[in-house]
Amino acid sequence: MVAAVCALVFGCASNERTELLLLDETVAQGSCSVGATVEVELRANPTTGYVWSVVEDGAPALKFEKSRYEPSEPQLAGSGGTSVFFFTAKSPADAALKFKYSRPWEKNGDSKTLEFKVSVSE
Repeated sequence: MVAAVCALVFGCASNERTELLLLDETVAQGSCSVGATVEVELRANPTTGYVWSVVEDGAPALKFEKSRYEPSEPQLAGSGGTSVFFFTAKSPADAALKFKYSRPWEKNGDSKTLEFKVSVSE
């Protein structure tokens, strides 16, 4: 998986620089500046019925933007992939992110939770 990385990414059409903080199941905390993109990558296998959902979105310091699923290569029946969640750092504060891996239709079924801490500065 991806280690915690804080990088500057250059926009293609301008000289704009965007900070990117990457978190995953091996790195539970990180820091970034207002305006940065926070990306959380979680291993998943939706063919089992389990999906990741956002339980705590880090508001007001972070704003949830979108999520997507990236299948593993090669794409084989029943193989897993990665659920990726994107947030934007909006205001300086400490933020908590919490995710739940469960089958949404099972009220008392097995589930797994992961928590991340993000410190946003000016």
